[in-house]
Amino acid sequence: LKHFAHVLLFVLCTFSKLLSSRGDSSMVSSSLCIALESQLEIDLQSFIEKIPLQSLSMLVESTGGVLYYASACSGMEVLSKVVDSLTHHVSKKLQRPFSSKLVFACDCCPKARRWIQDHVLDPKQPVPIFTDIVQLRDGLALDAASGRFQLVGDVDLFAYGFVCKDVSSLNSRQAAHQGGLDSGTGTTSTTFLAGLEYIKRSKPRVWWRMRFG
Repeated sequence: LKHFAHVLLFVLCTFSKLLSSRGDSSMVSSSLCIALESQLEIDLQSFIEKIPLQSLSMLVESTGGVLYYASACSGMEVLSKVVDSLTHHVSKKLQRPFSSKLVFACDCCPKARRWIQDHVLDPKQPVPIFTDIVQLRDGLALDAASGRFQLVGDVDLFAYGFVCKDVSSLNSRQAAHQGGLDSGTGTTSTTFLAGLEYIKRSKPRVWWRMRFG
């Protein structure tokens, strides 16, 4: 699974950078997304071909044929595009069932949540889109769609991002958050520590955090 995650992380970062280079993610056109997804499919197939069959078989067996994943500070939920495509190519190469399931997404931005709702989720299979990463650690979080608190599920794979402004040496207000990550002050530290708290509780088999700034 870690071998798989290394490939996933590389492609995810590449795809995210392509999107972010075009400006505000909420303004990305459908035609651009289609073009990027087409290139993504080509790249993913090439990556999968380089992974030994034995490693792919171990991945499928260790997950029971379904890879459960989630993200926080999800943005456009690029993770879903990458994971779904990767599991599809693995299944095709091995000629055996292997799928992925998004357990939840989480973002404080209404525009990001709307994007996920409209462009990522299957209306027939609703998935919680939580509004606050801090709530994940408690096992119950507010779902934006239903307006109700729901259980926060456990996953095999978890990714979350945080903005580095509060603790960046280039920020003129950085002194206000001296010792930021240790003291838990500022939005950067709150997000960073909340993600770690969820990881401690859920214990995903693979996780990573991505810094934006």
